[in-house]
Amino acid sequence: MIEIPLFINKAVSTNSFIIFAYIDPGSGSIILQFLIATLVGATFYFRRFISNVIHLIRDKYFRKPK
Repeated sequence: MIEIPLFINKAVSTNSFIIFAYIDPGSGSIILQFLIATLVGATFYFRRFISNVIHLIRDKYFRKPK
């Protein structure tokens, strides 16, 4: 469980108080799964995109015409 202190000032008085918000394990695992899937998906997408660009450049400039 992750506790995040939130400092909130009341508009009417000068007293401040702390509220502790938390991320429960179910939500935390969904967020972690989303972040990992995003990183893995982006890695494969950009790897394929860069590979296609390299092949286009190689075919255009470095291959001999038949």
